[in-house]
Amino acid sequence: MPEYFGSSTRDAVSVCLKSVIPSLFCFTVLTRIIVSSGFAYVISKPFGRLFYMLTGLPSFCAGVYLLSFLSGFPSGVIAAAQLYKSSAVTKEDAERLAAVSNNTGPALPVFLIGGVFFGDTSCGLAVYFIQILSSLICAFVFRKHTRERYEPVYPEMRSSALRAVTDSVEGSIRSCAVLCAYVILFSCVSDALSLLPLNNILAYIKPFIEIVSGSRAASGVGTAYSFIAVCSALSFGGLCVHMQAASVCASHKLSVSLHLKLKLTQALIAAVSAAVYMLCKALCT
Repeated sequence: MPEYFGSSTRDAVSVCLKSVIPSLFCFTVLTRIIVSSGFAYVISKPFGRLFYMLTGLPSFCAGVYLLSFLSGFPSGVIAAAQLYKSSAVTKEDAERLAAVSNNTGPALPVFLIGGVFFGDTSCGLAVYFIQILSSLICAFVFRKHTRERYEPVYPEMRSSALRAVTDSVEGSIRSCAVLCAYVILFSCVSDALSLLPLNNILAYIKPFIEIVSGSRAASGVGTAYSFIAVCSALSFGGLCVHMQAASVCASHKLSVSLHLKLKLTQALIAAVSAAVYMLCKALCT
């Protein structure tokens, strides 16, 4: 038994060193710099009004939402926490922004899940766009209702360029360390479940625990349910991602209850969307 978990731990550490840290660290640093420097506000301006109408959140948060689909877990939560720390948004808005902005970038679904696990990058693209669609629908359903007149206010950030870089690098190191710790832990938990006599049912459960190793297990089954499970799990984020988000939120005294509620809803929307996509694909072939 110790050898079994030792092997699982070594595999998880290898994934962290070869995939997680190289792909996430630079994105995390860049995201923090963009938010701290105020450049996120520049990105927000073309989409601010639409974002405000869709979510009821301040228009300058649109940049954070867009960045979450490029830099991936948990950069959206980190950016929302950074805005709250700088007093740019209220606690309620920060919690809501963190919930709708905890998404993955294109690399994981398109190249790893689609190209490697399913052997088809077009399948990965479908997974990615289903996540975007489910996030938009979820953000609209749980939008903050307000009767206030739309005013595109873009607050100024106080951090100097040097301070923004140093804080971003130091914060990103801590974030990556916490992320890797949870990846290792939940990869071992996922592998431990393999000891149970659940057959293929377990393959559909694993992605909801840890998305990378879980998606590999689900794709190996090779059914339509595999695709639906992966789409739903990616939109949910998995327990591993939720622990990362909880860690960031706790350090800034933000609640994660809304985050869990919205991610569960997003996972359900993604499952329905994936089922519709598979049905349309079957009818067209």
